[in-house]
Amino acid sequence: MGRNEFFEALRSYWTPLPPGIQASFLAETRAFVAIENRLREDDSLAGYDQQIYPELITLLKIPPCKHPPAAREVLHLCNNQIQLMENVFLALRLADYHAHSLNRGWMNLFRRWTGASMMRLLWPSLKSMYSKDFVKFAEYQLNLSGIKPVVSEEPKTPQSLSLPLSDLFEWRDVEAVAKRQDVPPPFKSLFRELGYEWPHVPHEDLAPYFKPFSGSQDVWTVSHPDSEAEMWGIAMVASHPSDATLKRLMVWVRPAYRGVGLGLKLLEAVLEAVLRVEDSETKTDTGKQKDVNEKKKGLVVVLPPLRRDKPGYADEMAGWLRFYGRKGFVRTTQKDAERILSTPFDPAAFCLVMPELLEQAHKPAVQGGASSP
Repeated sequence: MGRNEFFEALRSYWTPLPPGIQASFLAETRAFVAIENRLREDDSLAGYDQQIYPELITLLKIPPCKHPPAAREVLHLCNNQIQLMENVFLALRLADYHAHSLNRGWMNLFRRWTGASMMRLLWPSLKSMYSKDFVKFAEYQLNLSGIKPVVSEEPKTPQSLSLPLSDLFEWRDVEAVAKRQDVPPPFKSLFRELGYEWPHVPHEDLAPYFKPFSGSQDVWTVSHPDSEAEMWGIAMVASHPSDATLKRLMVWVRPAYRGVGLGLKLLEAVLEAVLRVEDSETKTDTGKQKDVNEKKKGLVVVLPPLRRDKPGYADEMAGWLRFYGRKGFVRTTQKDAERILSTPFDPAAFCLVMPELLEQAHKPAVQGGASSP
């Protein structure tokens, strides 16, 4: 052994073991062996097996599988693989110790898995079922960060989508939804789930919150990068019924896909489009900024009340406030909401606006050049 190899061996020997590595080794290894056995024994997974182990083709000269992997089997196996990756991530504290020499085998195995095309295809849909820290780790250390959801603005044409939000509760009825011919299938699934959000609230009580968006043509969607049919969320902007200077904003993501940034991508796309000011040779930079400020000031978010007896009420309420707060929205009081919206307002509901609009609502009315008392 040469001098360099000797000191390298000493460094590896003296490096402390990552916490928990011995306790978790047997349990995680059994789960890994179960996955390997399934890959070996299930012929319907042969194509997926070759994606993970290209050596089957390049070194062992096995002919490439002529049939694509069985999609259903691959999806559930990918879930098993991702769950094992998260288990090992937590047990071995890979966020801190992924570069430890004793974790090299796990890390290289996981990179094989995440390099498979089927795993990469399914990751955007499956990652919302796993912890935020693990997803962040997988996207950075396991090279899954390049798979981005697609935010699209629906085309504004005479044939564009007309969203029947005034018929919200019909979307809970699967048979009734199936009969509709005016809405594409991805929107049917999305709005049926939206109908479940307020299961005990009568239709007439929800109408003021959703009716402004009926027939809205300002619509954005977020979907899988390889298929618009895999739709995860929607955003809409519509005129406020009693004040043309206000724009109602709504962002909604299907419950199973929350917490991975899809809603924020939608909100950013909407703000970019709504606040965009067209270039003009006659408009000064000051004039453009004024237009931007006015458009931004006119955005209003109105959310139906959450049931206070609902488990997790406080956390859910805080989540909505944090989400819109990241882009500058603040919640108003009932009195301010009624003043801004020019309509009675349920104190349990949510009205969020930009601070500039709130400041404007508090300015005294001006009559004859002087402030009224």
